[in-house]
Amino acid sequence: MIAGDTFKSVGAGGDGVSFTFNHMKVDVSPRDYSDGYNGKDVKLSNGVTAKWYTPDQTGMLTFKLDDRYVTISSPDHKLSQAQLQQVAVSVQKVQGNDQGVTGFADVKYTQEQSSAIRKAFAKFQGIETAYAPQHMIAGDTFKSVAAGGDGVNFVFNHMNVTVSPKDYSFSYDGKNVKLPNGVTAKWYTPDQTDMLTFKLDDRYVTLSSPKNALTHTQLEQMAVSVQKVK
Repeated sequence: MIAGDTFKSVGAGGDGVSFTFNHMKVDVSPRDYSDGYNGKDVKLSNGVTAKWYTPDQTGMLTFKLDDRYVTISSPDHKLSQAQLQQVAVSVQKVQGNDQGVTGFADVKYTQEQSSAIRKAFAKFQGIETAYAPQHMIAGDTFKSVAAGGDGVNFVFNHMNVTVSPKDYSFSYDGKNVKLPNGVTAKWYTPDQTDMLTFKLDDRYVTLSSPKNALTHTQLEQMAVSVQKVK
C-alpha cells in the first residue's frame, strides 16, 4: 500500500472480495467492471495492460490477473493514478506456508545507489531507462549494481537480478510458469543454478539464487517487483 495508508478490512460482497484501506479500495472478482465503459488503456510497470475509466465520480483501474479481474480505486481521491498503478502490480496469489514463502522487504536504495543504477543503464544504447527490483526476501541485503556483459547486474546476498536486451533462456529447454501477476516466465538450468527469465517491456529480466538460498516460489515473488525506476 502507499506509505501512510492503513488496511481496514476485507470482505466478500456482491460478486467479489473487497479490500478496504483508508485511501484505497481493491476488488478481486470474476467480473470485468470496466466492460461497457469508455476508458484509456495503460501499461503497468510489469507490462500488464490495464484500463482507466470513470463510471461515476471516481476513477477506476481494472486489469486481468489469471482467471479474475482486479479493480483499484481511491474513493477519497487521496491517491493519484500513478500511485494506484504502482499498487496494482503488487496484487498476488496468496501462497500457503507449505510452499516455502517467507516475508519480503522493500529495497530502499540510497541516493548514491539510485545514481549508480541510472549510470549503469545509461551505458547501454536502447535500454537507457533504468529498472530495478523493489523487493527482496526479508533478511536479504542489496550489495551492488554494475553494468557488465550485455546487461545491468544487481547483486544481493541471496539473489542476482540481471536486466538485459538479451533473452538468456532462448536456447535452453525449460519450464514455463505464470508469475503472481500473470506474466509468463521460464525456468531453465544452464549450469548448476536455476534461472528465471521473463520479458519486461523492451528487455529481459533474469533472476537466480547462486547459493540456492531462495526457492523457486520466492524468486517468482521477487520477479514481479522489478519495475521502472521513477
